[in-house]
Amino acid sequence: MVLNIALSFAALCLLCVGTSAEAFVLLSGTQEARLAATEAAPEVNFLLPSTPPKITGKDRFADGAFENLSDEDFWLMLVEAAMQRWNDVEGAFITFTAKIDDEATLNSLDQFHSIVVSATNETSSAYAQPEVVDGVIADCDIAVSTRSAAATSLAFTLMHELGHCAGLGHNHSDYKAAMGYSRSDTSLKLGLDDEAGLIFLYPDATVPAPQELIHCGTISAKNGGSRGGFAWIFALPLGLAWLLRPRKVRV
Repeated sequence: MVLNIALSFAALCLLCVGTSAEAFVLLSGTQEARLAATEAAPEVNFLLPSTPPKITGKDRFADGAFENLSDEDFWLMLVEAAMQRWNDVEGAFITFTAKIDDEATLNSLDQFHSIVVSATNETSSAYAQPEVVDGVIADCDIAVSTRSAAATSLAFTLMHELGHCAGLGHNHSDYKAAMGYSRSDTSLKLGLDDEAGLIFLYPDATVPAPQELIHCGTISAKNGGSRGGFAWIFALPLGLAWLLRPRKVRV
């Protein structure tokens, strides 16, 4: 009886850990960095050049709903679609916006957020350059490769890089997170850890925390720390189960 209870408790703890051990990762490790947005002024605007990158597969994005747009309008729409996923996170007040402006440039000192088309290395389709000053992301520019990219893939890449501009780092422990490299699909969908990170950085006081983000256990280290903190939860009952295991009596 005691053995069964111990094993059941261990299994329950493993289930809890398995569903909630992953955590969002902050851009600066354990130090928080946020955009200069507030609940009173939640908009963060990005400038886009009128000349877009080379985008293919327009007919496969959103089932071809936007394939007849001009290259410039499709480019703007794609950026706004990536931004909308972050804007739709219930419980976070931040709102990304975009507009076409040829003043967009990779300049970390001008304090204008820009998404530009620029040369990148051979392994990168885009990268973000957050400029952090005293915990504030004063400027964040995103460079998109001059190489051609499929619309669906580019939208996902933009969503990922915008996460960096919001203050989130790479999450390699959650296979559903958009902020890691472990995810296999490029759908425009955030993971729960992505949403939790945004809510942590930009909490909307008028919205209660979503129930799906509340688990039976959490990681206290917000930089995606080790899972070792949970080990004692199931090590104790498993050890007890081993000690109380049935044994053969030697005669």
